[in-house]
Amino acid sequence: MIGRALRRLLPRSLGTQIALSTVALLAVVQACSVAILVLTRPPPPPIFDPDWLSQRLAALAVSVGGVEPGDRMAWLEAQPEAHWLEFSVSGARPPAPPGGRTEPRLRRFEADIRAAAGNRVGTISVALDPPPPGAPAFGPPRIETVPGPTAALAHAEELRPVRFFVADLQLADESWLRIQPHRAGRLVPELKLAATWLVLFLAAAVIAALWAVRRLSAPLATIAHAAEAFGRGSDAAPLDVGGAREIEAIAGAFAAMRERVLRFVHDRTTMLAAISHDLRTPLTRMRMRVERVADEALRDALKRDLDALEAIVVETLDFARVESGSARRDRIDLASLLDTIVDARIDALQDVRLATCERVALSANGAAVRRIVENLVDNALKYGGAAEVALVVRGGEAVVTVADRGPGIPDGDLEAVFRPFHRLETSRSRETGGTGLGLAIARTLARAHGGDVRLAARPGGGLIATLALPLPRDPEASSIL
Repeated sequence: MIGRALRRLLPRSLGTQIALSTVALLAVVQACSVAILVLTRPPPPPIFDPDWLSQRLAALAVSVGGVEPGDRMAWLEAQPEAHWLEFSVSGARPPAPPGGRTEPRLRRFEADIRAAAGNRVGTISVALDPPPPGAPAFGPPRIETVPGPTAALAHAEELRPVRFFVADLQLADESWLRIQPHRAGRLVPELKLAATWLVLFLAAAVIAALWAVRRLSAPLATIAHAAEAFGRGSDAAPLDVGGAREIEAIAGAFAAMRERVLRFVHDRTTMLAAISHDLRTPLTRMRMRVERVADEALRDALKRDLDALEAIVVETLDFARVESGSARRDRIDLASLLDTIVDARIDALQDVRLATCERVALSANGAAVRRIVENLVDNALKYGGAAEVALVVRGGEAVVTVADRGPGIPDGDLEAVFRPFHRLETSRSRETGGTGLGLAIARTLARAHGGDVRLAARPGGGLIATLALPLPRDPEASSIL
């Protein structure tokens, strides 16, 4: 109920739905971008209060001077200030870094260190705010803000916060201690996090896009399946696709077309049945009158004409009936059906041979398939004197071939012979053939099952008639026996 209520609130136009889906996906992508920026934003670079920093530098230099030279680096790394500062101890004076930019500020800072350290520290050399070494390749450095007092709001030049420095302090044993902030990192953790979030958000966007496209295209797929089923002669249930207004219009037009086609076929079949019934009465009267004809030759000629006329009426009615596609379908064993047809011809002393025969089951009308195969076999026997039947499974179809060594059919007439009442003027003419509806009925029956009947010249002479019937979609129904 909730889903239906939400669908009623959505726009019904297909174009509007596509536009809204596109806007929604763009909004998701933008939200993902903002989330990545917020979640992976690095902390600002550190700032140091000059008074706090001078006191800590002096205390570290004084304290480390009383530590054994071999233990000094371990002691320094264990101090809390090691979280923001890095240290190096050497016997010679380190190379001087680039100088600071403000001399009064630099002099005051060195004086504060001297006042805090006294004579326990020798020479003091400080550079304030030089270019930081090891600047990151992109983005700001990932260094936490130093806790504690800060003079960030001070306006006096001497009290301005320190953002970067290099301090060289001479210890009591004349070794040198260099202290400076940690070099800026490369944002590797942030980049990994950003990449992870980006992959997750892109996957979510792809899933949302696939869901939206599937929701828009699902009704079209339903209509396509219904059209395919109708083309195969199946009685499909009424369409209830929903979706956009345009799709509902297509479904309605298809349903109306299907009803018109079914009504037309039914009306035509009914009309032909009525004509056949009406014609049989005068044909019967004509047969009775023909029996009173004294001339035997004339009587026989009239009987042949009446037989031909009645055959045309019967086969025309059969052709109309098979086009309606209303025959019931069951699961049949096509190989067993072919065995039965071939055995019946062999019992009648006809030259029919079953070559290759794979076991396959189909969902089809057994009588219709039997009629197709018998028609092809009878044609091969009539015009070639022998028939070779084979059954294989190829490309999702059950393919039945009936080959003969007869005179064949010209290439230009291979399709024309399927037209109703079409006869060739060769050995397959009216004198040796029927009414011209046999192949038309066979192809109509095959196409009602979603298959087809085709003719082709046989290498070495003769004709190959091929019946192709699609295997069912259900794996259990189409399993090889």
